[in-house]
Amino acid sequence: MKVLHLTPYFGTQPMFGGIGRFVSRLSTAQRKLGCEVTVMAPASRDDHDGGELANGVHLVTFTTGLDRLGRLMNLRIAPKSFWALRTVASGQDVIHVHGTRTFQSAVLTVFLRSLDSLVVLQPHGTFPYPGGKVRSKLIFDSVFGNKLYASAKSWIALTYHESREIQKRGVDASKIRVIPNCIDAPLVIPDISKEEFARRFDLSHIEAPWLLYLGRLHETKGLGTLLDTFRRVRSEFANAQLLIIGPKDESSVIPDLDHSHSSQIGVHWLGTVSESDKFDALKLVEALVTPSFYGFPTTFLEAMAIGTPVVTCSGYGLEQELKDVVTFADSPESLGSAITSLLSDPERITRIRLQSRDFVMTRFETRLVAEMHVSLYHSLVTAG
Repeated sequence: MKVLHLTPYFGTQPMFGGIGRFVSRLSTAQRKLGCEVTVMAPASRDDHDGGELANGVHLVTFTTGLDRLGRLMNLRIAPKSFWALRTVASGQDVIHVHGTRTFQSAVLTVFLRSLDSLVVLQPHGTFPYPGGKVRSKLIFDSVFGNKLYASAKSWIALTYHESREIQKRGVDASKIRVIPNCIDAPLVIPDISKEEFARRFDLSHIEAPWLLYLGRLHETKGLGTLLDTFRRVRSEFANAQLLIIGPKDESSVIPDLDHSHSSQIGVHWLGTVSESDKFDALKLVEALVTPSFYGFPTTFLEAMAIGTPVVTCSGYGLEQELKDVVTFADSPESLGSAITSLLSDPERITRIRLQSRDFVMTRFETRLVAEMHVSLYHSLVTAG
């Protein structure tokens, strides 16, 4: 089975979000399952054009350009990849497209008629219009997207919620397969104390609850709700601390993070940290808090694999998949009470810590998820 992954991101850089990590894990696991796997992705200006083997996966990258147009259309444009895509895609059994509105998917529509490959689309939660850049999405769909969507042999949704959202856009339910996000498990649980981590990042109040937000700092991620919620949590847990890890989006202004005395109100933006620092923080905090999300956040799986409780809001998906191990607040307004209720129940925290580790291993381990993808590919190729 020859598989080409077209992705706007590849690797573990925080600014790339979950798609880059997902494609990296999935492609490596598929290679171990016997597939011949190629990944084609844009590279940053610090990288270089070319091809290389990584864990047996053929990685083809081209540096980005036309940055002003890219920012306007929310695309990572790699001009040199235009003609290369046809050559790389030729002879592939399956072209797995990650993210629906990307430069690569636009180029793919140009060559669709000359390719015999089956196209599988995986939006990663990006297909609906809400969430910003609506005008750009409408333009993309009218010029490229609608042609690509009609050509897709199958769609992959990360959650049942996402499957329903895709169906609302006119895709038949029979063409959608729900396959979850994945994680390389089991993770090695860090052996570190709050005292040591506090010294490393100049934190305080190790005796109080610590909460963590992990991800890109953008207003669409509910950061305003998070900070308002934390103020309410502090009314019951006076010395509670909120750790925020992730890159700050240049277009966003988050007053409490920009304030020179943010640490005095218990808010600590640690910036972008190493993978080891990230997992140390996940191990030490009482809960990972994510007010809003789309798709299936990798951070949820990382927290669960470590044994850290996750608190989020209903309405964004995953209630059906994770209701037994994740705390869902009914609304953003009730997020604070959901957190304080959890913090006030140590037995519940202990139960979630133990249950969530096993939950991840038996449902979301990378090899299991990769087998689901490969099974789908085979069924599509067999059906013709």
